[in-house]
Amino acid sequence: SSLQGFFWAAGGPPAGFAMGASVHATGLQRPPAAAFVSAVGNRRTQLGVLPGNGLQEHILAASVLGLSARAGAVPSGGIPLSAVTRAALAAAIAAAVRRPLRRGRIACASTASQEALLKDAPPLESDLDVDYTALRDLLAAQDFRAADAETRRLLIVLGGEAALKRGWVFFAEVRKIPVTDMSTIDGLWKHFSKGKFGYSAQRPIWRKCREQFDKFAEQVSWFTDKWQNRNWPDEFIYDLDAPVGHLPLTNCIRGAQVLQELMSHPAFEKKKGASSSKKTGAASLLALGSASRSSASRDRSAFAGDSRGKASGRFGLSAVAAATAEAEVATAAPTEASGPTLKELQEHNVINEAGFVLPIVPDDCKASAFIVFDANHKAQYLGFSKDLRNTLRTLLCRRPEHCYHYKCAHLPVADTESLVALRNKWIEELGTPPPGNKEPRQKALWESPVDAGAMNERAYKTVAEQKAKQVLRQLKDRNLKEPMEFKADLIEQGKVDVLPSELSVEDLVEQVEALKGRTRSCEREINGKQVKFEIFYMAEFDTGKGGWWFDVELSADKTKSTHRIIVGKDFCETVGAEPKEVVESAFAILLARKVPRKTEGLITSEVFPVNYFTATNVAVQFPEFLALFKEKKDEFNWNSAQWNFRQVHDYAQDDKRTIPAGPNGGYFDPAGLQ
Repeated sequence: SSLQGFFWAAGGPPAGFAMGASVHATGLQRPPAAAFVSAVGNRRTQLGVLPGNGLQEHILAASVLGLSARAGAVPSGGIPLSAVTRAALAAAIAAAVRRPLRRGRIACASTASQEALLKDAPPLESDLDVDYTALRDLLAAQDFRAADAETRRLLIVLGGEAALKRGWVFFAEVRKIPVTDMSTIDGLWKHFSKGKFGYSAQRPIWRKCREQFDKFAEQVSWFTDKWQNRNWPDEFIYDLDAPVGHLPLTNCIRGAQVLQELMSHPAFEKKKGASSSKKTGAASLLALGSASRSSASRDRSAFAGDSRGKASGRFGLSAVAAATAEAEVATAAPTEASGPTLKELQEHNVINEAGFVLPIVPDDCKASAFIVFDANHKAQYLGFSKDLRNTLRTLLCRRPEHCYHYKCAHLPVADTESLVALRNKWIEELGTPPPGNKEPRQKALWESPVDAGAMNERAYKTVAEQKAKQVLRQLKDRNLKEPMEFKADLIEQGKVDVLPSELSVEDLVEQVEALKGRTRSCEREINGKQVKFEIFYMAEFDTGKGGWWFDVELSADKTKSTHRIIVGKDFCETVGAEPKEVVESAFAILLARKVPRKTEGLITSEVFPVNYFTATNVAVQFPEFLALFKEKKDEFNWNSAQWNFRQVHDYAQDDKRTIPAGPNGGYFDPAGLQ
């Protein structure tokens, strides 16, 4: 049997002793069967241990093995145990034996009650051939402290080889633990604590606390006050007087992600019967009437596709959540599938060429069915919407790494049968529901605001604002041009979700056209090589001395970079070119010369200041730049063309002024650069 239990009862494994999954894993060899039985009998008589008591039998067997170790037992690798290890092992055994017998620190159930509990215990099932006997016996003896340690060990074993090497389980490894094994662990805890302990006992509390760790820790008494934690392991409560959900413990020193993964594990998802799906699935799809209000109350937030926030004109998140969850097990009589197949539908980019989320929706459309695809064109999520633009905006901000393309079908009538039939038709075509509809954790990520991961209320706002900026950077790297604003009330709660856009289609088209005028595709031949790139003029304004200051975004070689370039009026007159022609020619030279697109720290004279430079800098360092304008370096009038700065305006990037722009008209708002 496992030595883990009595070591933890003794306050932890002895120093220098590596704990393993079993006696064999510790390196101790069992004595021959007859000698072992005889030793156990002698030791039982010596200690006065009652037969049948699971905990004391564990300690008894361990002590016999310990005596064998002190006698010079040989580990499985063939190397004798060191004197230090034998001494530490002996001390641990002595402490483990003394503690339950002398101080009564470990509660032991009676033999009769143990037998009754063991008789009705859940089966020890495992998809990975893991032995749960030790956990069962420790729980039957109500040695919850040792059982908690054994549970921690089992999670590491189930986490795989990497978890075993590092000695703790990573949150991503929790997801891979089979449902069967997680159900066995939870079932044993639930059975032997009469429903008081276990992950399934903790999950409702976690959900009730809105997945906020500090509130959850207070509810289950891991914290005695706001962020006043108990000292592990002695200050925790290891008996049935503990609050509901107090055990098993989960280490959250590295963050609450392991706990979050445990609470969202598929083993603890409620299974809905086919009959209930038949009854509720259809009504949930449209979220109309009382059914929609009921399901809406269960969801954590309104679907951002509802830009007006009214239940009567649009789908809510509850509708999409209910549809995707319940229809997965729906067995309602199928209707004849109408509508196009996925193969017949055209795939669109979520962010179009102009940098906007702007799906084309017919005027007579009452509802849209859509599927979102990732960058590799694999289906990730299937849903319905009455405001497709805002729905896609919301999903883009929640899952930017998986939301790249989409296909959609627009229905003139938003009836349940048509939507269900089309959905089933697409799933059949795919062969399986997309991960965002099939896997509970993925589904929650698509249908809930982003949790920024703050550990306490004081950090909610700061961490959520940082997460929002991270999302914006990701989308900017993907050429998103339209503004995204986030819900202030959710930011205060440590969550991130985009506000619905109130812009009309006409306003959006106008903005798209304006942006197209500020984006130029360029192609130049430099030293016999074709250089292709795209420049987006983010801002431009007069420098105050007959020159222009341009802030640009350069797209080339599947990479974006931002730069500031100053073009003097005298330079333009000398080379006989327009300011933007000078800008584009300068970047053609820099790309042809493969100049790094970004510089950091101190810049020496050998490094071109690509972040912030003048056209004259390019002319001085790269002679071929002047050749583009049929100018020769030795004949160039450097005195008249050299730009020099004369400060007329305060160029501080505040939001209190606008500065007249350059020759292309318009005004530049410095706040737009922040």
